[in-house]
Amino acid sequence: MIIKLYVRSTGDRLDLPLAVADSAEELALMLGTTKGSVMSSISHGYKGWERVEVEVSDAEMYQMRSAI
Repeated sequence: MIIKLYVRSTGDRLDLPLAVADSAEELALMLGTTKGSVMSSISHGYKGWERVEVEVSDAEMYQMRSAI
């Protein structure tokens, strides 16, 4: 199963994550901005803003959901 994550990172050579969310809305809420701002930053390719796709096994997905 592939899940999509929205990531805000430092954007420097280390590229450390600052916030990771399941949706653009959730990331915007975490960062105190709007969904439009998040989506615009990602679509324009600004450093430190991206949407990534991660492949997760069924067992890992089960563990993530049971941890909530």
